[in-house]
Amino acid sequence: MFDAARDEIGTARGSVERWNMMPSDFAFTWSTEVRFDPALIKRLVARHAALGCHFTVLAQQLKIKPEAAWCMAHDCARQLHELRRDEALWLYPFVARELAGDPIASRRFAQLRLVLNGLARRLLRRIEQLARAARLEAKTGLAAESAAIAMAQYRQRNETELYTLYGFIGTRAPTTGVLQFKQTRQHRVYAPK
Repeated sequence: MFDAARDEIGTARGSVERWNMMPSDFAFTWSTEVRFDPALIKRLVARHAALGCHFTVLAQQLKIKPEAAWCMAHDCARQLHELRRDEALWLYPFVARELAGDPIASRRFAQLRLVLNGLARRLLRRIEQLARAARLEAKTGLAAESAAIAMAQYRQRNETELYTLYGFIGTRAPTTGVLQFKQTRQHRVYAPK
């Protein structure tokens, strides 16, 4: 049972590593131009999936080998940090530049970033609590459940709001620097001016 889960993680990691391989002209430097990368969302979603698979194996290991679960929890935290780093390097600068011409859209984007940072911090705290419970061999059921909920919320919010916004901005007309923020009765939408 655990061998199948480990194989699944290995497969997910392999796909993430393939997605993360970028041409040398995409290597991040101080002079890297901020531009839209159509494959970025696929890479980020694949990394979310790999993190989810890793967490599933972690939850299974809690009852069998708490010391291994402790190490896996730290690995989950590391993967989350790497995922957030890539978002900060590749996704946020592009969206911020594209929304710079519209103060309302820029403010809404800043609010979205704050919400996502809060969700990520909560997820990280839950993973740390889970690692602590595994280390102390305490009851880990509640800690695992709350971490799973936090992970699902973080992933759902990223995929439905942030990644959708990035895709929308990137697939519209070439950089104009202006995106109008419109509010309808039911929800807010971003639309080109």
